[in-house]
Amino acid sequence: MEPTTYGNYTLDGTSQDGCAADQVSVNIIQGTAVTISGDSDICPDEEITLTSNYSGTWSSTSSAISIVNQSGTIKGITPNSSATIELTTAQGCKGTKLVNCSWCA
Repeated sequence: MEPTTYGNYTLDGTSQDGCAADQVSVNIIQGTAVTISGDSDICPDEEITLTSNYSGTWSSTSSAISIVNQSGTIKGITPNSSATIELTTAQGCKGTKLVNCSWCA
């Protein structure tokens, strides 16, 4: 997916002494959204690995599903629960995925 250009802007400035300053042209571009892929369901004591189109820091909103390592591996802890798994990039962009922990047959 190609990045989307949100605009080409020309900025005019004035220096502290009131003189005209240089003009600068700026393109504002947004890259692709952070996505997380993998199973949405996990069993208690099961480990699965989620993947993303970016690297970053993995976290969970609940101890019911824990982060095993920063390679995207998570573990189901508490049955009949859920957690939002989040990946935050170094630039502060975030992607989320809801994961459910249920008893498995």
